[in-house]
Amino acid sequence: AWTRSAEADLDIGMGSLRLEIPEGIGVRIETEGSFLSSVDVDRHFDRVDDDVYESANYGDADVRLDVRIKLGMGSVDVRATRR
Repeated sequence: AWTRSAEADLDIGMGSLRLEIPEGIGVRIETEGSFLSSVDVDRHFDRVDDDVYESANYGDADVRLDVRIKLGMGSVDVRATRR
C-alpha cells in the first residue's frame, strides 16, 4: 500500500507506455507531446486542462501521485486498477 505522496517524471522519446495506478490514490497527470503522440486515460480521470488529468479524489487525497509525461512519438495508456 502507498503510504506517502510521490512525483514521477517520465520522458519517452519513442514507444508506448501503459501506466496502471491503484485506485484510491489521488493522481494528477500532466502530458506534453507532439502531433505524433497520443494519450488515453480511462474514466477514473477527468481532463482539467488541455493536457492535464486528475482523479476525482485528487483534491482530497492524503496520498498523491503527480506524474509529468513528456512524449515524443508514441502513446500513453493510463488505467486505474484495483490492487
